[in-house]
Amino acid sequence: MRALLRGLTCGLLLACSAATGWATTYDLGSANSDVMNAISGYTGNYATVTIEGNTVTFAGLQNVSFGGNIYDFMLNDVGMNVNGTATLSNFDPGTWAQAVAPHSPQQFDGFGIFNVSAGSTDSNGGNVATDMISFDSTNVALMNNLLGYNLAAHVYVFQEGVTTGAIATGFIANGAPPVPEPGTFLLLGTGFLGLAVFSKRRRNNA
Repeated sequence: MRALLRGLTCGLLLACSAATGWATTYDLGSANSDVMNAISGYTGNYATVTIEGNTVTFAGLQNVSFGGNIYDFMLNDVGMNVNGTATLSNFDPGTWAQAVAPHSPQQFDGFGIFNVSAGSTDSNGGNVATDMISFDSTNVALMNNLLGYNLAAHVYVFQEGVTTGAIATGFIANGAPPVPEPGTFLLLGTGFLGLAVFSKRRRNNA
């Protein structure tokens, strides 16, 4: 009985260690994502949202090949609905702030209001669009807003070699269901293997 309990404890500890190191990534632009405005004419994915620990990072995809051209997808506003508070912590480059005019980023066109959001404070957002922005949150459990969305972004499309600024803009919300990282599966499998080994030893000693 003691061997079984030791095996169970070992398995649970390894499983917990896997869960705590689990980074969850959502793809904005594939599967269950909704897209509005001109960016729908370009390939998705457009951006990712990664949740790791208490940090949420939005990142626009770079150097995307589509139709014989190369595109960069930059972010001008981002929003999320979380069960907690969050503070803008990192962005590069540009002038950004949480939930401010002129873009009123709490309201995303067609996707409703999000309780955490940030956007460019420049009226010409294409000048300060960013490829990465992060938040530190007290609780990053995602919740749906009144329209059923929990992640959103205002995306600017830039084409490599075109110097006239953004060639399209639009809004996107939600993302593909997250897929566990291979390392997580490995740690969970190791934990259950340990449980099986201890259980077998117990039966052999009985």
